[in-house]
Amino acid sequence: MDTKSFLAFAGAIPDALCLVAADGTILAANDDAKKRFGPPANLKDIVDDPAANVPQFLRMASRCRTPVVDGMRLRCREGCRMY
Repeated sequence: MDTKSFLAFAGAIPDALCLVAADGTILAANDDAKKRFGPPANLKDIVDDPAANVPQFLRMASRCRTPVVDGMRLRCREGCRMY
């Protein structure tokens, strides 16, 4: 999915959504994601779970067509944590 199509879709969703490349680079984020995590960078920068294997998770997610394949604890700007 290209970033323009993603943002057209994600902009209508009230929850944080990010478009992530295979290497973890956050290519695009909707407004809620930017508010919670800051400007797009890399998924590895916001994962708050030392046991999380981000590359393995992304490989698995890239093969799956369901919206939720697993979960990781993420660190928000305000210090909160979310799954």
